[in-house]
Amino acid sequence: MSLTCKPKYGFTLLELMVALAIAITVGLLAYPAMNTYLTQSKVSDAIQSVAPVQSSVVNKIASLGTTTGSGTGVTVPTTLSRYISTCTVSANGVITVTTTSSAGAISFTLTPSYDTPTETVSWVCAVSSSASDPSVPNECRI
Repeated sequence: MSLTCKPKYGFTLLELMVALAIAITVGLLAYPAMNTYLTQSKVSDAIQSVAPVQSSVVNKIASLGTTTGSGTGVTVPTTLSRYISTCTVSANGVITVTTTSSAGAISFTLTPSYDTPTETVSWVCAVSSSASDPSVPNECRI
């Protein structure tokens, strides 16, 4: 009588536990980076959603020829984005936006500057606190 050994297929419990430990470690290391990335994308969405308000300010600057008084009479839609909590426009066209808590409750300003010879308007984005820098796009960092 001859004995033959059948080959064993599958993984041992130890191999499965090691693979699980590696997967959990990678997940724990990736979570903070992913969370920061998601907040950045929400803030970027909020910045893009303010474009209609920026257009209104630019039109006012074009008619006045200056930023002084360019925010007077500009109306802000009540719902710009699900990530915007408040949005206001100052008399000089400075747009102040605060995001919702799901987007990090970050406050930033969009300030227009008008170049008279070329008749162009450029915008400067800035956050109110350097602590918000990791959560905002590069152009808004302090």
